[in-house]
Amino acid sequence: MRCSKGRNNYGELSHKEWLKFSMIPLLTVASMLLMFFCKSAEAKVQTAYLFLSVGLIFINILVIELMQGILEKEELLQESALAGQKKESQLAHYRDMQAVYERQGRNAVIHVKLVQEGGS
Repeated sequence: MRCSKGRNNYGELSHKEWLKFSMIPLLTVASMLLMFFCKSAEAKVQTAYLFLSVGLIFINILVIELMQGILEKEELLQESALAGQKKESQLAHYRDMQAVYERQGRNAVIHVKLVQEGGS
């Protein structure tokens, strides 16, 4: 299971996102409390409560897995965008250097100094 793997980027979620993700665990807790406090003599009611609680627990695990996948993909997208920006910056720097070189090549003046030594 990926929940136990490596670092988690849960700090990147906003309060609104946390509120949305917390609804399913709250429903799970509410259903378990309902099952605990509303002890019914009917086996069908107990079975329904148990089924609801177990189903919501599996949904909790699924939501956590999805949240981790979304955060990992977002991190990869950010890294890809930064790599693209770095490449563009390097290309711009290269173009600037090339323009300076061409400008200097056209306007370059070569000074030649001839010196006569010892009568030659």
